Amino acid sequence: MSHPSLYLAALVLYLAWGTTPLAPRTDAAATKGPFDVGFRVEAVRDRSRTLGPATDFEGRRHLESREWPVQVSVWYPSHRAVGPVMSDGEYRAWHGVRETLGTPGAPERGQAASDLLSLMTAADIPGGPEDARLAMDARGVAVADAPPAPGPHPLVVGGLGSAGIAWPLAERLASHGYVVATAATLGRTASDEATRPQVALETRARTLEFVIAHVLSTREVDAERIGLVGVNFDGAAALLSQSRMMRARAVVSIDGREGKPGGGDLLDKATGFDVVRLRVPYMTVQWDEPTLPALDAALFERMVYAPRDWLIFRGLRHAHLVGNVASVPTLPGAQRQAIGRMHALVQSFLDTHVRGIVASPPPIEPALLAATRHLDALPAAPTREELEELLWNTGDVLRGLEIVRQAQARQPGLVLLDAATARLYAFRHEAAGRPDKAAPLRRYAEETAEAR
Repeated sequence: MSHPSLYLAALVLYLAWGTTPLAPRTDAAATKGPFDVGFRVEAVRDRSRTLGPATDFEGRRHLESREWPVQVSVWYPSHRAVGPVMSDGEYRAWHGVRETLGTPGAPERGQAASDLLSLMTAADIPGGPEDARLAMDARGVAVADAPPAPGPHPLVVGGLGSAGIAWPLAERLASHGYVVATAATLGRTASDEATRPQVALETRARTLEFVIAHVLSTREVDAERIGLVGVNFDGAAALLSQSRMMRARAVVSIDGREGKPGGGDLLDKATGFDVVRLRVPYMTVQWDEPTLPALDAALFERMVYAPRDWLIFRGLRHAHLVGNVASVPTLPGAQRQAIGRMHALVQSFLDTHVRGIVASPPPIEPALLAATRHLDALPAAPTREELEELLWNTGDVLRGLEIVRQAQARQPGLVLLDAATARLYAFRHEAAGRPDKAAPLRRYAEETAEAR
């Protein structure tokens, strides 16, 4: 239950928000690229999933739709965005209708005000209702339903949360030529993150994959230039989605679950996850929380086929990274600067690896960084499907086995091809009348069994 004083403060904040002219937002304008920006919310349903049975356990039939709701927020380049620009408060209000797929009104705006005050408390940002009101009055650069610029444009699919969280980074990217699409997290998924993390991970990965398929059905995006950006639990979901689909050219994780204790184990248990399949550039920004359990870089170190970067910005805690505090006027200057540098770094990373623009990363003042680490990638190893192509479809057995031996020699402990699978391929070749293909596989199986 909300604290009474917090509720009253939020009510006052909301009433003030609806009657006060919008304040300028200089940092959004300063980081704007060559494009105007449009914004829209698409209310869609994933018919491959349901919220529950059509009839409950007591025999009562649900009258409302049980198909899985997906509120997709989309920012896109526009050639002529004319009209009132979106405010921070308008963006935040969309969170309240992420499950009903309706249009936000007064109740959602009031709840958004309360949520912002709670976020300020969690982030230890000084100030009260007046500061929160100024934050919600702050404007971005996007215009709702502005006409899109001719495409196709590179696509960034984000597990960035609702529009109120995503908009500062999303507007920036869209103004530089990206279509950015992100889906809000349902309340039940947030609960599952704490009590059933494996279920939550699968749910969010499927939502990311649904959004990719949904947005690719339009003509405005380039299916060959995709980046994934995940925040919090969606950092791990982005890695799982990439492992399964291998469609993105780069993955960014902001305060991702994979960097916390147990994050690697969580992904290892997920269907379709394999570090061998992660061979695109990866960057993660993790929290600076000295009073919480230490971060866990074990998975980061195991992602040997991906060139990867690990960064910690000084003073950016969990609340700064997973919530949007950039518009709060009382945010300390060093933290505001760090958030701006982080957004610039994400854009530069995507420009380099998704758009293919060769550019130096933006300079970051050493005082802003608490830690930074870069690891180069090993030469890529074949996936199971690529091994199947070599060892069976093309029958290039000798080359396939040499590739396997080299990869396993470079990475001790890696097992690309076990003895049982090698024997299976040998049996299939023998059954097809190709004993010359089977013999090397039999020898490999014997060598592998002896080595074990």
